[in-house]
Amino acid sequence: MKFFVDTDPLIGLAKIQSFALLSRIANRVVIPPMVQKEQLDKAGKESSEIDRALEDFIEVVQPVSPQLP
Repeated sequence: MKFFVDTDPLIGLAKIQSFALLSRIANRVVIPPMVQKEQLDKAGKESSEIDRALEDFIEVVQPVSPQLP
């Protein structure tokens, strides 16, 4: 199962140190570059937890616009 995740759930999981749960239930976790930028702009104690998850299993992927006929 693939998950597309926004900033708030990442911060919540980091605060309760539960990224292991997300990595167990998802085959792939994807965030857009804007979410990564939001994460980099935040300076809380959960930042290092999010950085580790980004290095470990969260992918940053540019969204693709749908093709119109």
